[in-house]
Amino acid sequence: MTECTNPIARRDCGYSHASTPVIQKALKSRTPDGAHPLVDAVALQEFSDPKQSVREDVAFLRTNPLVHPDSMVSGWYYSVQTGELQRVC
Repeated sequence: MTECTNPIARRDCGYSHASTPVIQKALKSRTPDGAHPLVDAVALQEFSDPKQSVREDVAFLRTNPLVHPDSMVSGWYYSVQTGELQRVC
């Protein structure tokens, strides 16, 4: 059993600047035409606020039946610039 799960987001995460169309375009430029229908099916879970994303991840994990109910779940935010790790929830 996993006793502790800790999603961590970081400040200025590159993924927070991504969007489904941008990623799809990049993937299509690197894959054969036959793979493009699969690329079109890609749907990212886009976010602009890393702290809110962590809160949502923690809420999901706390209610997920695959996560043991006695597991501790907490969310964190890391600032690359300062090295600070801040508990979000």
